This record gives sequence, C-alpha cells and structure tokens, in this order.
Amino acid sequence: MPRPEDGGRRSQQHLTFCMSIFLYVLLLCGQAFTFTGASSVTVTVNGDGVMEIVLHSLDTDISSAIFFAPGGAPTAATAITYQKDKFQTATFAFAAALPPGPGTLKLTFTGVLNDKVCLVARGGVRVWAKLTSSNLTS
Repeated sequence: MPRPEDGGRRSQQHLTFCMSIFLYVLLLCGQAFTFTGASSVTVTVNGDGVMEIVLHSLDTDISSAIFFAPGGAPTAATAITYQKDKFQTATFAFAAALPPGPGTLKLTFTGVLNDKVCLVARGGVRVWAKLTSSNLTS
C-alpha cells in the first residue's frame, strides 16, 4: 500500500507475508565470486489463494522454484520474474493456489557473491569476505 510520506508512491516492495519460514537450508558451491546453489525452505502457507511468492534477490539467477506440500504433487513456478533495479526482488508465480499449511519451497540458482567487503591483511594483502544476503543490499 502506498504511504502518505512517500507522496503516495511505494518506496519498497513488500515481501510475501502469507508464509512463515521455519527452517532454511542453503548449499553453495563456487569459485572466486560466483556460485551455484540450492535451498530448501520449510514454510507454512498462511491462508487460501496464495499464487505467488516474493522474496529479496540480487545477483542471483533462480532457475527453478518448486513447492512441495505433504502428500501432494510438487508445484513448479510457472514464471520467475525479477525487479532487481528498484526493489531487489524475485517473484515466483504458480498456476494454482498453494495449499494452506506446511510445505517446502526448493530453489536452484546461480549467482555472484557480494564482493563489497574487502579486508586488508598484514603485508597489504587484500582479502574479500564472501557474503550472501536475503535482505535489501542498499
């Protein structure tokens, strides 16, 4: 919803509040500042009619998003779209509403690690901290 203090314009993209996250498992493999990865997020869908999931994403190319409900067939996202410049988000659209209750969202992706944190070690050697983030980067 637009805020009055923003002159009626939305300054941030609101993330999916129709899900609660309970466990987040992340696997990364990579070299230098690039990686491939997979994540498995245990969630609860809080309500009926949930047909999309929005989360923060930057410098990541998500190749698949699949929702698994207990006892149900896997539901793959039919579209993955990004708003990287303005909101730093990815949106997963599903053809049908996700069932309310517990489930697991599995993602596969490639990307670039944050190279903005550089440390200078003894002798002037530069070392970069390899970081990922699920929050806004600016």
